[in-house]
Amino acid sequence: MHSNNSIKPGRTFLISGFIRRITSESISVEATDIDFMYAPSVN
Repeated sequence: MHSNNSIKPGRTFLISGFIRRITSESISVEATDIDFMYAPSVN
């Protein structure tokens, strides 16, 4: 499939990297929420 409308591999790589960064940020935010939930019981 050699059409000019096809998504370039470089653009796909940028999009996948962007999604991966958002996913890792949301995972770290969830971990912070868990720390806030368990912090009062630890203290």
